[in-house]
Amino acid sequence: HEISADWLVPLDDTWPTLAEVLSRSGYATAGFVGNLMYCLRENGLGRGFAHYEDFQVNEGTLLLSTSIGRYAMSSLLGNEIRELANNDAKTVTDRFLRWVPGVQGHPFFAFLNYIDAHALYLAPPPFDTEFGERSPLLTEWYDRPNWPPKEMQGFIDGYDGCIAYIDHEFERILAYLDQHGLRDNTLIVVVGDHGEQFGEHDLTDHGNSLYIPLLHVPLLLSLPGKLPSDARVRQF
Repeated sequence: HEISADWLVPLDDTWPTLAEVLSRSGYATAGFVGNLMYCLRENGLGRGFAHYEDFQVNEGTLLLSTSIGRYAMSSLLGNEIRELANNDAKTVTDRFLRWVPGVQGHPFFAFLNYIDAHALYLAPPPFDTEFGERSPLLTEWYDRPNWPPKEMQGFIDGYDGCIAYIDHEFERILAYLDQHGLRDNTLIVVVGDHGEQFGEHDLTDHGNSLYIPLLHVPLLLSLPGKLPSDARVRQF
């Protein structure tokens, strides 16, 4: 509420973005996003990025860009249409790994947005069964507000599988930085924008409360040799 943006209101230019500040300081800047609802250029998040990849042009994107296409796809796929409206973790990572070699020794700032740990919790194999048998109810997550404990565990297992999938893709980024001698001179920040509710306080999903399951998100910083390796900040 301290800035202009809202659910359907894009970020304006009242305040500078980190990408704008670093771009003015000579950094190469690039963004690669998975969330094609709230991380688009039209949401104002592309400001300051010389390179910003959101939509990919394919048959699914073209269909979803029209009212009749969305209606047809919704009728055919139901809730699964949400999966078509995003870029998966592999796509986001691949795009970054194609871009970063062109930096050629210049300082760079890259923003990678992953959305896979998000309903419908449809992780790809083998991550879809890493924490338990894949639930046949995953595509029905939005069809009712509460689920019995056994069914809810299937959603939690799917969610954990999605996090494992993102971890796997993030390892590819770390491997690239290590391989090219960039790890020791690159500040890596991992942060979540929200948690998820699985029946706590009789709630599911997110964006509907200020309870700890939504507010308790990771904030990890790594800069080998320049930040203490085992420091934890437990209060703020």
